[in-house]
This record gives sequence, structure tokens and C-alpha cells, in this order.
Amino acid sequence: MGTSYNVIGSSFLKETLENHSDSVVKASVIDSNPLFLTDGERENLASGKGDWLVMDGTCLGCGVDSPEDIAEDIESLARFMRKTWNRKIIFVSMRPSAFCARGECLRPMPGYKPLLKSAEISAKLMDSVVCYIITLPFDCISKDGKPYQYIPRIAEYIGSVIDVITVKYDRSAMDKLAMACSIDLRRMLSTDWVKRAINEKPEEATTGKDTEALRRAYLEAVAEDKKAKACAICADIVSRGDMWAAPFSEKSYQAIAKICKDDEARIGWLRKFSQAGMDWPKPILFDLLWKAKTPEADAEMVDTIREMVDDRNGTAIKRLSRAYRDGRGVEMDLAKARELAQKNYDAKMPGANIDLFDVLWKMDTPEASAEMVPLVEGPASEGDILSMVRLARCYCEGKGVEKDVEKAVGMLEKVVKDKPAFNKELVSARRLLKK
Repeated sequence: MGTSYNVIGSSFLKETLENHSDSVVKASVIDSNPLFLTDGERENLASGKGDWLVMDGTCLGCGVDSPEDIAEDIESLARFMRKTWNRKIIFVSMRPSAFCARGECLRPMPGYKPLLKSAEISAKLMDSVVCYIITLPFDCISKDGKPYQYIPRIAEYIGSVIDVITVKYDRSAMDKLAMACSIDLRRMLSTDWVKRAINEKPEEATTGKDTEALRRAYLEAVAEDKKAKACAICADIVSRGDMWAAPFSEKSYQAIAKICKDDEARIGWLRKFSQAGMDWPKPILFDLLWKAKTPEADAEMVDTIREMVDDRNGTAIKRLSRAYRDGRGVEMDLAKARELAQKNYDAKMPGANIDLFDVLWKMDTPEASAEMVPLVEGPASEGDILSMVRLARCYCEGKGVEKDVEKAVGMLEKVVKDKPAFNKELVSARRLLKK
């Protein structure tokens, strides 16, 4: 009889172990957050105890607002793991996904959403237990959760690394397995591999003559370095519901975005990618529609990110806050704008202090002025350009601080040395100084 395991949190891990070598899964808790295992689930795991425990770390933290709020849950799980398996614990770090458990296939379920702060919670748990950690060597699960051909290769890699850990731990052997897996996965996602898939297995790689022609046209455009054409074809493919091109969509757009001056064309491509269910194009599409400054564009940009806001996506929350702040695509609502900006600030999103400052500035009340200055004082003292500019505005107008135009001018002179784009701010401040 081979090595026995208990599995927590992922049917993918369970299937991998059951189909790999002669291993046995004695007990498992699937599709459950390990932090919140019931007493009955823990009893079942302990009574059907395997030699090793294997846990999917990306299952941690679903629905949790803050890791600090669940310290007791983390310690409770750690005690259970230490007591039952001591040091024979394997922690697998994968991107969040959910896999079918029928044994027919290994594929992520469409529409998965990243689990909030799972990496932070995982780190806290790992501080409390002695364990082995497996990290996938390549970030290969697609953003839209569609199935691709590399899933069996991932299962093979995880199974092989677990063999090394449980039979005879060898760091160099694990490094070699990681390198081989990374090379294989990159090859699978490369244009050359896709081209071979079309040529050698058209019945598996295509869904119709028109689709096959588009795929070939895309590959030819890439080979000929026709970036705009490749991006346009890629967008057409996914707009048909054919997710073959999904892994190439973001790179195709990025290849042309910086050199394409046609905003309408870029909006068209991003719209197709967005409507195909991808999240990455939505904030970019919002920003381009924001520049258009038409009622129709404003309405579309808000609709584009609403679902992401519901999923607590920080980049989308930032943009919706801006829309409420300026009344673009929605009725102006400074209270709502502040609420959204505050969420990102509390979550320590980069640049959230600037967004919240701008909302408070627009509110223009003594209370708002008193609150906004501390948001930028610290970062400004550390040389943050955007914070320095906003603090200078406060000194120019005496909002939240004693009016001191000379101090504002001094700050802006430092800013303009690095960022000439803010020269208008400096000119305006100097005019005030002369009055």
C-alpha cells in the first residue's frame, strides 16, 4: 500500500493524488474554507487519518474582510494540524480555482473570483505550523477560468513534488521538477504550440471553418509583427465566444496600446474583450471612455465596472468613486464617492490617499479639510509627488492648514524639478505670492 493522505479544500488536489502513483486519499473536506471547518469535518479528518495532510492554501479567507479579524481561527486550525499531523503537512499555493470531482477531467470552473487576502492569511497560518510548501512555478490558470490543455501537466507536477517530499526530501530534485514544469507550460502557451495544435489536431483545436481561419490569421499577424491586426483579430475571436485566444488577449492589446493613437479602435477591442467576460480590460476601457466625455461614454464606463465593484475590486472601486465625485455616468454623490474611496484607503490600496483627498477637497467643508491634510502630510514628507502637490494646494488656499503660499511655492519647485507637468501649479502659486 502506498502513502496515504488527507486533503482539505480542493477537489483538484484530491483527484491529483488519487490518480498519481499508488497513493490513497483516506479522508477529505472539499470546497470548504479550512479556517471554518466544522467540528464534524475535523472529527472525520482525524478519524480517517492519512500519513500526510495536503491543503490548498488558496481556499483560505473566502468572505473575510481582514486577516486581523480571524487570528483565533488561524490559531485554531494550526493547533488541529499540529496535533493531528505534527510536521507531516504539505501546503500547496495555487491561483484560486475550482475543479470538477467526477474524475472525467481536471478543469477550472468558469467565473472563479480571487479569494480576498488569501496570501496574507496563508502567510499567517504558515507562521504557526511547520510544513512543506509547494508553489506553482508558473502563473498559468487563465483570468476567465476557462479550461486549457495545461491542467494535466500541473497535476503531474504537484504529484511528482509530493512524491519527493513524502519519499525522500530533496531540494535540488524539486527545483528540477519546477524548472521542467515551467518550461513545458510556457511552451504550451506559446504561439508555436498553438500553431502545432491547429495543424496536427484540427478536430480538437477548432470549432468551425470560420473560427479556424481567424485563428490562422491571428498567428500570421503575430508572425508578421502586425500588432494592430493581431489585436483586432484576437478581439473578434473572443467576441464569438471562442476562448482559444483568451491567453493571448492581454498581451495582444499591450503590444499595440502604447503606439496606437486611435482611441476608438482601442475602445472597440477592449469592449469585445470585456464583453467576453474578462476583467483585465475593464479598468482600461473605463479610462478611455472617461477621456471621451460624452453622456453615452460615461454611462458605458460605469456599467463596465459595476460587477467588479460588487466583487470588491480595488481598481474598479477607485473609478466608481471618481464617477460619483464628478457626476459622470451617475448622479453626483460626494458621500458615496467618499464611502468608496474610504474602502480603498482602509484596504491600503496604492494611491488611495490621493483619491480620498480629492473627494474631501471637493466636499470643501471645514471637517473635510481637517481630514484630508493628514492623508498627504506623511507621504509628502517622504517625497511622494502627488501628495506634495495636494499639500501645496492646501497651503495655497489655507485649507486644513494655516495659509502659507511661500511654503507651497517651495514644495512645488521641488516637484517641478522631477515632474515638469506640474509647472502650471507652480505658476499659479507664484501669482498668489505676488498679490
